[in-house]
Amino acid sequence: QTSGGYLIYDNFEGIILMDPHAAHERVNYERIKALADSSDNMQKLLIPVLLHPTLALEANEYSKELQDNGFELEDTIKGVELRAIPALPERDFEPEALLRASLGALKNNRDGDTKNILWRTWATMACKASIKLTNNITREEALTLWANLHECKQPFVCPHGRPVMIEISNQDLTRQFGRE
Repeated sequence: QTSGGYLIYDNFEGIILMDPHAAHERVNYERIKALADSSDNMQKLLIPVLLHPTLALEANEYSKELQDNGFELEDTIKGVELRAIPALPERDFEPEALLRASLGALKNNRDGDTKNILWRTWATMACKASIKLTNNITREEALTLWANLHECKQPFVCPHGRPVMIEISNQDLTRQFGRE
């Protein structure tokens, strides 16, 4: 890893420089997209979250859309409880924050495809949860990121269109060092 945070990989054809944040974004994005397209994307909560009454009212307004996309709400004697959330690859999401973000997206996009609206919202949240360029990562983490990235359908650009990797061929290196 360079002092600027980029990762350097060596292969037989040259070297590859990777932006670990862009790579992690791509991996998270494709995993979330796959889960959004799945019919079984629910993760039960160990401890249900009792929703504030105003949040419960908002959630009830969109209960069908939420239920179709991995949320489970239940009316109890105490009030409305959030019992399950979509099973997203990043586990750093607070259940209530995920619900609030999803409701915000649904309220702002009434005419769109619900599944598309929600997975894009979750992908944005995953982007924020991706490793940062300033994070130091271990060799094992770098190799895992490399392997995960190469399982992606589009490993060369992040969801925002920025390059994930830059390859410098051995031929270019030879020319740069005047060894032709």
